[in-house]
Amino acid sequence: PSERKYMGLERVLRDIFPIEYNDRIALEYVSYELGEWACVCGSLTGMENRYRWLDPKTKKEGVGRLPEGDAGGRRYAVCKRCSSRVNIKVPYTVDEARFSGKTYALPLKVRMQLTAWEVNEDGSDRTLRDIKEQEVFFCDLPVMVDLHENANGEVLLGSQGTFLINGVDRVVVSQIHRAPGVVFSQSKKLRDFRGHPYHLARLIPARGSWLDFEFDTSDLLYVRIDKKKKILATTFLQAIGYTREEILPLFYKFDTIRVAKKGFSRKVNEELLGRRIEIDALPEKHEKNFRVGKRITEKVLGELKDAGVKSLNVRGAALVNCFAAEDVVDGSTGELLVEQGVALNGEILDAIRESGITSFKVVRSSGYVVPPFMALTLAQDKTSSYEDALREVYYKLRPGDIPNIEIMEEYIQNMFFNPRFYDMTIVGRIRTNRTLGIDVDLGTTHLTKEEIIATINYMVGLRERGEGSLDDIDHLGNRCVRLVGELMENQMYVGFARIEKIVRERFRLQENAASLMPYDFLNVKPMAAVMREFFGTGQLSQFMDQTNPLAEMAHKRRISALGPGGVTRERATFEVRDVHTSHYGRICPIETPEGQNVGLISSLSTYARVNELGFIETAYRPVESGKVSDEVNFIDAYQEIGESIAHAKTPMNADGTLKNDTTQVRRDGNILAVDNSEVSFVDASPRQMVSVATALIPFLEHDDANRALMGSNMQRQAVPLVRCQAPLVGTGMEKEVVSGQGAVLTARNAGVVEYVS
Repeated sequence: PSERKYMGLERVLRDIFPIEYNDRIALEYVSYELGEWACVCGSLTGMENRYRWLDPKTKKEGVGRLPEGDAGGRRYAVCKRCSSRVNIKVPYTVDEARFSGKTYALPLKVRMQLTAWEVNEDGSDRTLRDIKEQEVFFCDLPVMVDLHENANGEVLLGSQGTFLINGVDRVVVSQIHRAPGVVFSQSKKLRDFRGHPYHLARLIPARGSWLDFEFDTSDLLYVRIDKKKKILATTFLQAIGYTREEILPLFYKFDTIRVAKKGFSRKVNEELLGRRIEIDALPEKHEKNFRVGKRITEKVLGELKDAGVKSLNVRGAALVNCFAAEDVVDGSTGELLVEQGVALNGEILDAIRESGITSFKVVRSSGYVVPPFMALTLAQDKTSSYEDALREVYYKLRPGDIPNIEIMEEYIQNMFFNPRFYDMTIVGRIRTNRTLGIDVDLGTTHLTKEEIIATINYMVGLRERGEGSLDDIDHLGNRCVRLVGELMENQMYVGFARIEKIVRERFRLQENAASLMPYDFLNVKPMAAVMREFFGTGQLSQFMDQTNPLAEMAHKRRISALGPGGVTRERATFEVRDVHTSHYGRICPIETPEGQNVGLISSLSTYARVNELGFIETAYRPVESGKVSDEVNFIDAYQEIGESIAHAKTPMNADGTLKNDTTQVRRDGNILAVDNSEVSFVDASPRQMVSVATALIPFLEHDDANRALMGSNMQRQAVPLVRCQAPLVGTGMEKEVVSGQGAVLTARNAGVVEYVS
């Protein structure tokens, strides 16, 4: 247990525990055990030959099924690493579970510690009173069934991929969903006065609160937390710890304007780069050398300095509608002339000129048409202190509740910056770093302030300067697959969250915890209930389709967009259901149900596999300077962007070089003919594009896609012939289907079949 990685069940337990109360009492997690098959040497590989048994009466060893009438004999395994015997209490074999209608499961036992502390009356110091440790049974955890036992009770290779629940085979279908991370899109409802759509940014975690940034029709940037009421983005930034003065410098550069009685001027320095020379900016003697409208580059800047020009005049009209970068205060009277973020006008400029101020700063705008939106937002923002902003945000999230500052602060901090309540997983972290161009450590799976600033900056870039690109949510680089393990992990969070609630309640009621053990505070029933609900009645846990071996295989390779946390049939649009160019070699474009589920339930392609991050990869052979390599690389949809990929039947010479001068390739969804040096990959096989069921159709390429869809679906409904016959025309996939599912017995070694019963 000490060597377990921070993932799966270990992760769930470490995230939920310790549960503390008032610094006086805490329930801590030590380790867990699943079943009882861990060897002394720490190896868990005794599972390979699980079902040896010891006859309690004669003390003789047996292998395979237990003798009739003795269901209580102890089975054990032999550890592969140290060859010692490891006792296992597997309640029954798979077959026994199947025939007696039981669930094939292992007991989950967790070692817990209850720690009690003595706290001084003034609460300054605490001393350890006692620690009690106990092993607590939580629930029976269903285990995936192994493929086959042979006559000796040895488990053959491979897992069957099904669970036995109440004696019945069930498959937990994988779910495809939006990958966590940051997504930029366009608003479908709002458009500005020029008819351009507004942009939206959404930070999606795997677990925690959603954060949406959006513009309204007045060009102010708002933030929504969990789709609740809108809060000004600057108020939110103040609530997470930025001061009002720190906000604008995060998004904009400033220009310093010098003030004199006769007018305004700018110093000749690097601030001018990229600007143009304005009318009346230069003294008359220099005007002929530098024409009006010339853009100031490094060269022009050097020429200005050589000509002895110290400053450029600025017309008052050119400063109208510029935005003040800071509060401008009259030094002599203390009067506030203009607030930070407010647009300047003629009256304000006259007041500044007469006030005796020597210089002030304006926000450097990215264009004459578009105002700096963060400055507009800040001008609208009435909150000036951290406490005000915190209160404003808290009231929008929890109206009617008026706690003290510490509680509000803890609430906001926990919501985004505590890994226990906010988790974007390593997938979300990688994608966010990639999109925003930041470099946050991959171990940090909660939100960071840097990320929030980078997201707003990206939004400002999109809106003001047209920089950056929008995300295509249907691209497989933005969607990932939750396999059984992850779905179960999410269920365990639900179960443990309910248990945690009960523990806190019992801590509150139990003042004298000295005489009690960990079990007295735990109610483990919610966990069993959650597991039962997930496997028994959950939308993704389905009764296995066993019409024929193909039906079985197709069911296990199915990918569904439905289910808890997914889309619903009514809400699913055409875009979600449609075939996308990134599906090539990953999701079959043909096999999908007809009717209301079309496109929401699909099938994994023949050579596709899901990587550890949950993205679907497909097999390609790399091409280096026109020569095709023999190795096979698996590549996900994001890595495929911009690459040129040729089809599997591209003509090649005997040495693996491409035959023709130009080759037809796919690149970003387009078909192009390119020079051989530009080809980066070649398909591994012509059938990688379709699923297993579709690959069983002979001459598929001559079929209409709709008829092929029906054929794929109807093959799964075929029942066995009375007299078995091989098909006259096949595709070579038939053998793979039956042997992969264990539907036919295969001899492990070469030999002669002497007798078939």
